[in-house]
Amino acid sequence: MTSKPDADVVEFVIKSYPDHDGVTEQIPHMAPGDKILAEDPAGAITDHGTGVFLAAGAGITPFIAILDKHAREGVTGDRLIFANKTDHDIILRDKWDTMDGVTPTYVISGQADTDYIYGKIDKAMLQDLLNDLNQTFYICGPGGFVDAMRDALTDLSVSKSQMVIENGW
Repeated sequence: MTSKPDADVVEFVIKSYPDHDGVTEQIPHMAPGDKILAEDPAGAITDHGTGVFLAAGAGITPFIAILDKHAREGVTGDRLIFANKTDHDIILRDKWDTMDGVTPTYVISGQADTDYIYGKIDKAMLQDLLNDLNQTFYICGPGGFVDAMRDALTDLSVSKSQMVIENGW
């Protein structure tokens, strides 16, 4: 769910995985008026101000509302480092490329001919990309990504109190 807290509508960003047989594959076949059953939202990542947003794949989802809010309020200085397998997988790329106040960096791990950085985000890459480690780091993505980012930041002497973590994406 990516709705702003004060929005009159509920907004979702749903990534479809064509090689998985799951609910996201049914969405294109739905029609207006079809009913869905939704459970309570999971996770509760909160806005702690300007920072570095480390996302992998659908892990961008909880950051959408926060970065939208920052842009609306004229906040500057956010950095988005967004890992994906291919260029095509980058969710809302046009939005990030044009959003005021955020500098996006895309890291692609499964497509060698990418227009972006090829590889995986690790300690060395974070050292190269970041000038200031004295800020808030938001982390969201699959469990392995979250663990790797936590470990890399810890190795760079970033304290746990500087990390805002959402697991399970």
